[in-house]
Amino acid sequence: MGAPSSKPAAPVAVPPKQLSEQTIQNLLEVQSKELSLRSKEMDLRLREMDNNSAHAEKILPAQERDREAVALMSGRLAFTTLYLPASRL
Repeated sequence: MGAPSSKPAAPVAVPPKQLSEQTIQNLLEVQSKELSLRSKEMDLRLREMDNNSAHAEKILPAQERDREAVALMSGRLAFTTLYLPASRL
């Protein structure tokens, strides 16, 4: 038979300290406030997206009119540059 092992015993884990009732209440309160704040932030982001979408829908027709006007003006300028004599410009 072999000699008994001379390894030291494994350290025993120390149980965690108990949290007081007040500490637990504070943790729950903080978590509740964080969740409420996140919810408000999400609502705000949703409203921002809705407002941005509505704004884009209102602007689109005006942008189309502007582009058509610019295209029309560009066509007129090209016509006058190409077909009118310099004395009439």
